[in-house]
Amino acid sequence: MNQFIWAFVSFVITLMIFSYLLGDNPLFKIATYIFVGVTSAYVMVQLVNQIIIPRLVTPFLSGDTSILFYTLAPTLLSLLIFFKLSPRMSKLGNISMAFLVGAGTGTIITGAVLGTLFPQISATTSAFSTPENGGVPIIIALIMLIGTVSTLLYFQFTVRTNNQPNSNTTKILSYFKTTGGFFLSVTFGSIFAGVILSSLIALIERLDFIISFIYRLFIG
Repeated sequence: MNQFIWAFVSFVITLMIFSYLLGDNPLFKIATYIFVGVTSAYVMVQLVNQIIIPRLVTPFLSGDTSILFYTLAPTLLSLLIFFKLSPRMSKLGNISMAFLVGAGTGTIITGAVLGTLFPQISATTSAFSTPENGGVPIIIALIMLIGTVSTLLYFQFTVRTNNQPNSNTTKILSYFKTTGGFFLSVTFGSIFAGVILSSLIALIERLDFIISFIYRLFIG
């Protein structure tokens, strides 16, 4: 019985989402509000169970002075964020926001350099270290090298003053930027195709669910 109830709820919400095909309507808005509410509640429960209780409440109840000392700074910064709700005292919350922005920027830059840039350089150069595998790996390595360099140069911007003639270096850079734009177009096209394919798979799964539910409901 419980499975039937949840299947019926899923069926109704799916139809409410599909009602958007007929235009924006109250049924679609209700389904959207349900999704936002459930998602917010789930995130809140996860924050309480995984962050607030183990990292804030438990250290204060443990009685360990050393653990309590390391908990005071994050707790103070967390409390300062609430001052952002007050227009008159919002400046006190800037301290916490500065820590968040600084730590987030450092984490993003470190992740981009160590997790993306260095592995890309290593993958680009490693293929040239095994020439005994034949000519095909060398061609692939050249394509990777050209794609990496041209894509990086695509985001290189310069300012040309008035009446300044185009030098050979500028022409070469323009060729590399055009090549980088081609690689970016192929990459974004592949990503977009993957998104469309995933959406079609989700659509087929929902349509199959609707047909199966109606079949079980009326035919058994």
